[in-house]
Amino acid sequence: MRLTSFLPIASLSLFALAGCGSSADPSVFDDGLLRATCGPADGPAIDLVLTQDALGCDTPIADRPSTRLAVYAFGTVDELESIEMERAYTAERCVDGACIEAAGGTLETLRVDGDRAEVRWSIELEDGSLDEGTAWVRVCRDATTRCL
Repeated sequence: MRLTSFLPIASLSLFALAGCGSSADPSVFDDGLLRATCGPADGPAIDLVLTQDALGCDTPIADRPSTRLAVYAFGTVDELESIEMERAYTAERCVDGACIEAAGGTLETLRVDGDRAEVRWSIELEDGSLDEGTAWVRVCRDATTRCL
């Protein structure tokens, strides 16, 4: 058997592998904030809100935009590296106020530069869709409310 008879099969396999990427559309979220807050048992927690517009550290949780990706999880702003969505207190994506809970995925802090952090996420939602992206967000280290 000649080697050239394998080339079409190898080319097809490489083409198929190259097409195996993410099925997520580009995320609409390109800004937001990462702030310190209190967890359910008054321990340290983070509140990450990814949005289409910049938010201030003093933005009340009730005033978050109707289109957002929000993750509330155990951790501190300075020590956050990676969060598995299964371990988050809550995570959801909302579009115009219609929210879908996260079923799985990860959130990572890639780097911090002063009061900004670059985060990357890949979140599987309960409806089967996937939201993935990266964004630079404002870092708010002082909790807006004090934990007990």
